[in-house]
Amino acid sequence: MTTTDLYEIATSGDDDGTLHPIAQIWTPCADDAPDSGFIAHRGFHVTGIDNPTGDHLYPVAFLFLGKSAC
Repeated sequence: MTTTDLYEIATSGDDDGTLHPIAQIWTPCADDAPDSGFIAHRGFHVTGIDNPTGDHLYPVAFLFLGKSAC
């Protein structure tokens, strides 16, 4: 079975050759969430993700950030 990657993580290397991701996921504080494009509701942060062409009426995916109830 052959699979395709859903997302490729871009990396950069340190002087010693250690690779680190360039992009990082962060959770905005509740006060800054709307300025960063997030909707904050009861400890969850939600935002829409578009693809590189950007010609869609709606987001192609959503990102939910928050604490697990488990």
